[in-house]
Amino acid sequence: HRILLVDGNLADPSVHQTFGLSQEPGLLNYLTGEMDLQQVVQPTMRPNLEVITIGKPAAQVLSPFDLLKFSTFLEETQTSYDFVLFDSAPILGSSDSLTIATKVDGIILVAEANHTRYETIISIESYLQDSAKVMGIVLNKRRFVIPKALYNIV
Repeated sequence: HRILLVDGNLADPSVHQTFGLSQEPGLLNYLTGEMDLQQVVQPTMRPNLEVITIGKPAAQVLSPFDLLKFSTFLEETQTSYDFVLFDSAPILGSSDSLTIATKVDGIILVAEANHTRYETIISIESYLQDSAKVMGIVLNKRRFVIPKALYNIV
């Protein structure tokens, strides 16, 4: 499968750091019409995984994900890749994340263990119910503590 990972987190882009890539060129360069898709795609060490970083912020665009060019981007990537994954900012803290969520096939919520309240997750699910398809929830940073007594069992 050909997979494309897109950094759509304007507030705190980090995909480029994870893969040791340059932040530019990227998605914002494509959405503002400066570059085409092939110019912003960067290869990774995995043979079937490519990345589009966030790119250079455009001062004149309030929300790049509301542009018609974003719909064109989604159509173009769906024909070239089997899976297109977006990393975006927390849904409650960013209108851009909500815009992305309404335009993609589905979303996976990520909740931090011992930090994100259950009521918040339920609230987000009901908030997105009519506009986006929640496909699942991932609980990250969960720590399984092994009681000290279990180490003493021979």
